[in-house]
Amino acid sequence: MIVRAVIVVTLVGACGGSDEDKILNPPRDEYGTWIKIEPPGVVCGNNSQYKFFANFSATSDNLVVVFEPGGACWDYDSCTGANGIRGAANPDGLPDDHWQLAPFISPFLNRDSTDAPTNDWNMIYVPYCTGDVHTGNVVADYASDDGTKSVEFHHEGHNDMEQVVSWIDQNFTHVPKMLVTGCSAGGVGSLVNYQFLRKGVHAVEQAYLLDDS
Repeated sequence: MIVRAVIVVTLVGACGGSDEDKILNPPRDEYGTWIKIEPPGVVCGNNSQYKFFANFSATSDNLVVVFEPGGACWDYDSCTGANGIRGAANPDGLPDDHWQLAPFISPFLNRDSTDAPTNDWNMIYVPYCTGDVHTGNVVADYASDDGTKSVEFHHEGHNDMEQVVSWIDQNFTHVPKMLVTGCSAGGVGSLVNYQFLRKGVHAVEQAYLLDDS
């Protein structure tokens, strides 16, 4: 039997929920489509709004969480995009349609794949835009080599993950199996954050980690 989470919305006035409730608990009008979640106060490296994406299943309570790969950054060039793919991933933040990359990032996020064992599972896509392999907790200032320019960069991947874990815990009440995975920077992110997901998502019965280099 499929067990569904109850979404609690605080009523304001005659109708509607608070703005924060609508952001953290989007409606599940359609299964199999990607929904954007934007926790308030959670940011990318350039201090723009962080967002992650959920895709609910109508047939399974199992859950897969995939961390996006990409480069890291530690100086002006790598944190501003001057180093290309060897620098920070998504240094300019995340567009609302970033979910379109999900099936290409990982076969575990591809509902059309007959080979993926997770094609009918609930899916969480965790984008990467903090230059810290999903683990940082500092805001740094980096100056260019000639000292004429500088950039403030928010390495706040750990805070982002705390919000992702909290949202998953609130929105899933029955998770027989959870797979946490990622490659490259996403591999580091899956490895480091597995413990937080395993302990923080209380509905999980069995959990698995697949860390791809």
